[in-house]
Amino acid sequence: MNIAIKGRNMELTSAIRNYVEQKLAGLERFVNDSGRVSVEVGKTTNHHKHGKIFKADLHATVLGKKHFVSAEHADLYGAIDEAKDELTRNLTGRRARAVALFRRGSQRIKKLLRLE
Repeated sequence: MNIAIKGRNMELTSAIRNYVEQKLAGLERFVNDSGRVSVEVGKTTNHHKHGKIFKADLHATVLGKKHFVSAEHADLYGAIDEAKDELTRNLTGRRARAVALFRRGSQRIKKLLRLE
């Protein structure tokens, strides 16, 4: 899995880079070796005095399909965690749906073969 990390409106430190790589390591079971994940973290603007100011965007390409997730939080690490959790939900949901469709189709074929 290839991970590209970019900072917006802030300096990207090695601690942030290590945290993102550590969090996205769990996605390797959904993303194969040719998969790519682009991460963009940073402040939404530089003039906020209150509210959610940190944002994390994840762009994942898995088996030719593109997934996009965005999360805002008052803490940068919280935004990264929320975005990673949402991407995990998206990937597991699509995987479960594909398995269910395959099983449903195989049951129909089996039923047709019994009738003949």
